[in-house]
Parts: sequence; C-alpha cells; structure tokens
Amino acid sequence: MANHHDWCIRAGVAVALARLGTAAPVFAQDCWRWSGSIGQPGADLTIDALAHVNDGAGRNLIVGGQFTTVDGQIVNGIAQWNGADWSPLDGPFGVGVGGDSPVVYALAEFDDGTGPALFAGGVFTVAGGVVANRIAKWNGTGWAPLGPGVDHHVNGLAVFDDGAGPALFAGGNFKTAGGVTVNHVARWNGAAWTALSGPFGTGVGDAFGGSVRAFAVFDDGSGPALYVGGGFTKAGGVEAYNVAKWDGVEWSALGTGTNGFVAALAVFDDGLGPALFAGGFFSSAGDKTAHHIAKWDGAEWHPLSPTGQGTSGPVLALKTFNQGVGPRLFAAGSFIKAGNVVVNHIASWDGNAWMPLSGPQGHGVGGGGYLAIHALTDFLADGEAVLIAGGSFSTAGGLTANCIAQWERRPPCRPDVNDDCAVDTNDVLQYLNLWASGDARADWNTDDVVNTIDFLAFLNEWVIGC
Repeated sequence: MANHHDWCIRAGVAVALARLGTAAPVFAQDCWRWSGSIGQPGADLTIDALAHVNDGAGRNLIVGGQFTTVDGQIVNGIAQWNGADWSPLDGPFGVGVGGDSPVVYALAEFDDGTGPALFAGGVFTVAGGVVANRIAKWNGTGWAPLGPGVDHHVNGLAVFDDGAGPALFAGGNFKTAGGVTVNHVARWNGAAWTALSGPFGTGVGDAFGGSVRAFAVFDDGSGPALYVGGGFTKAGGVEAYNVAKWDGVEWSALGTGTNGFVAALAVFDDGLGPALFAGGFFSSAGDKTAHHIAKWDGAEWHPLSPTGQGTSGPVLALKTFNQGVGPRLFAAGSFIKAGNVVVNHIASWDGNAWMPLSGPQGHGVGGGGYLAIHALTDFLADGEAVLIAGGSFSTAGGLTANCIAQWERRPPCRPDVNDDCAVDTNDVLQYLNLWASGDARADWNTDDVVNTIDFLAFLNEWVIGC
C-alpha cells in the first residue's frame, strides 16, 4: 500500500497532468533505428555499391566505391565486413582495384560453374594486380578478369536465366564486351561475352550513346524477364524510353517509359500484386506526373500518390525489406522529402504512405557537402535481418556513420513509455500520468506497490536511456 505522502504527491501530479492534457500512455515495443556501429570509422569516400557473398567461411557484406580506406585500412575501392571486422580483398598480386581514378560501381554474386563468387564492375583496369578491364571476379583468394572485359564503365550487374542458363548481365556505358559489339548491356556465361540481340537490333542506346545502370527480374504475367533501366531511347531497335524488358528473345518497351534517366529498379507488392518500381531523375512515367519514382504493373505506369509527388530529388536505390510489419519498399537517393514528409535521403513506402527512418537524433542521413545514399542491401547481423545503406554522408539518425550505416531492430526499451523509439521528456510525462493514477504499469520495481520508490527507479532508468 502507498503511504499518505505518496497519495498527496500523486494527487498533485494528476491535477497538473490533467491540465497538460497528456495522452493515454502505452508501453514500448520493438523499435527500428539507425546505428553507426558497423565498423566505424567507416570509409574515407563514397560507397557506391553493396552486396553479400558466401566466401566459404560464411556470408560477408561487400562494399564498393570511390574510397581508398575503410576502418583505416587500405582497401582500394572494395572491402568486406564479416560482422565484426573489415578486411581488404587482396590476392597474391595486389589489393582491391586500380587504374586511373578507380571506382567500383556494381557488385553481384554469381556461380559461373566453379562455385559462387563475387563479381565487381566499375571504372578500373586492374583488380588485385591483375589486368581486368572494368569487370573482375573474386573467388575468395584472388582476382581474375572476364576475358578482355569491356571498353567503358560498368554501372550495374545482375544474375538472370534468359533461357540459355543462368548468366551474369552487365550494364554500363560500354559499346563492346570481349570485343563483341553489345551496346551498353551484355551477358557473361562464365566463358564468353554475348550480346542481347533481337529481331530489330542489339542492346540499348540513343543518339548520344546511352547507358545502363539498373536491373531487376520481374514477371508481369508472361514469365520472368530482365528489366533494364538507364538513359536510352531504343532497346533492340524498338523505341523504349529509359527502361525496357528483355525476355531472352527480344526487347520490348514499358509503355512510353519515363522522361528521364532510370537509376534503380525493384519488385514490390504494395497490396495489389507484385509490380516493378523505377526510381531516377524523371518527372513523369507513361505521360503521368511521377516525381523520381513510379510503378509499372505490367500494363501501365502509376505514380506513388494521386498527385505524383514522389520524392523531392533523384531516387538512386530501391530495396524491398521486411522490418517486422511486412515488406516495405525502401527508396534512397538525393532528396529531402518523400511526399510531404521530411525524410533526408531515405524513406519507406507501404503502398499508401511514406515513412521516415528515424534515429535517436534525427531522420535519415546527414553531414556536410553532397549528401546521398547510393546503395541499399539487406544483411544478417547477429542473426537479425538489417538494412545497410551506403553513400556519401557522415551521420545517420544523428549518429556518426561515415558513408555506411545500419537500420536495425532494437528490443523493447522500458523508459520509452510512449513507444516513439526515443527516450525524452514526453516519456516522463507519460509515466507520471500512470504513476499519478496508481496504474499497475507504474510499478517499476515490481513489488506490487506504486509509490515514490517506483518513480525514482523510473527516473534512474530514464536518465541512462536505451
């Protein structure tokens, strides 16, 4: 039983809270928030690509980009994280990639018949000290070229079986692969490069050359096909604006496409069935207003709101990820708002609304200079699914996170009484509301009595935080 002194204090608190109009309290559940704990101090320059691969000793996270060091180690454009430590990809002849301003823009895991391996593409002419023109294979111990490679940048990689067996598909600014004219997209089967040629032409392009950056495998009801995004006006000789479909035999357009570069593609079910989502530098898709992101349902384009608001700047990465409430589409890039919500370069879409990714001290990512998220991937950290973001930033959720950050689940936190994933003065008000009414949930020390000892115990835990 509480003593008379406790009841007097409680009565006074109850009156004060009534005047404040404190909302009915709830108790904390699992929270998702940013963590900069993934191998900080992170990278010294931009991360442009993310993937994970099993090197035989477990699945590692692979990062590629413009950086020279990660965690203070010299890695030269590519590194791996095993969940505890960073390490370079160094073979007998060298570390990482090299050449004139080397960058890794694309990563993918593919089994060419000799076992799963990592494939990296970008702007480099050397990998591990071995000549490898803009694309190379890492088998866990050393680097190897893919024949003569390609003649210009590789911006995207994907794995797909278009009827001739699983193959690695590369896209970029190149015209030839292995000496074969391919026009910005090509297939590697483990032994040779081939073009994606249909009845009317080969590859994709436009009057200025063209480029491919994004890939996704999607079934629009007619069977799985490879979808390609970038900057072009024709695919296989057919008019196709910035996005096109390859079914293994021929190219086809997705309506009238988009009016600008497509930088990202992903498949997501928003409740109306699986659909293809495209992000990039466009303001319309299929002649409908759609700012930087749009949905293709297999027949027509749709904006992600009645007004086509989308995002306030380019979408550079898309990823479907389930954070415990069902899959959501995560969009990232160089934008401040998604719809009318301030999100700072990353947001999730559930089919109806945009949500920010909030940390202890703010939404999304931040820092000085050019800010953007360039890549997203899922990963298992301590057995838990997490979302990894890479790009050009120095904070995530207000925490230090140099070019890489982790969006992760946190277990329930008792002082977060109002369940907003932040421990602040609002929680004190909510707890006081419980305590003043003698609610059993305010029995912080679980002795079946609600008194000043519980209030002090709560405050002590609240000061420590989560």
